[in-house]
Amino acid sequence: MRKHSFIKYTFVLALIASTLACSRMSGASTTATPEGAASSVAGLGVPVTNGKWEVTITKVRDELEWPSSGSTHYTPKSGSIFLVVDVTVRNLDSTQATTISANTITLVDVTGESYEIFGNSVGETSIIYSSLDTVKYSNDQSDTLKLVLVFSVKKANIGQEFKFQFLDLQAIPFTVPSK
Repeated sequence: MRKHSFIKYTFVLALIASTLACSRMSGASTTATPEGAASSVAGLGVPVTNGKWEVTITKVRDELEWPSSGSTHYTPKSGSIFLVVDVTVRNLDSTQATTISANTITLVDVTGESYEIFGNSVGETSIIYSSLDTVKYSNDQSDTLKLVLVFSVKKANIGQEFKFQFLDLQAIPFTVPSK
């Protein structure tokens, strides 16, 4: 009788060890995610924070031209297109001013090429930049900046993933669908 029980327990232990080994090899996680837990995956509409700033991309689109003040319209150079990113930046640190420099924002495409801001829109006024060194976005009345940023990117990369980078925050990936 003891021999039969020993074989039975040995078989059960071997089955448990085999199951654990298989789950580890397949990369399955043994940690459960609580229901209703927030996702840590950044993306369109998902706020990303570092404790001092919160950034949310609210809308992205491509444009063949960009209006400037008056009747002037800008067009990108051949092989490029304007990528327009609507973003909300919220200051979470009351000890710092709600001011950011344009040169702290970068867009990176799938090849790793970086793009700086080409221009932006504030209300009815569009601005195209010749240098980002002195461009600052500021709001003395609120802790939130709502920005419409324009980048000139390779047209062939529309439909592929871009990453929006602000300071040391986690990069925010997004894709602009091809038309």
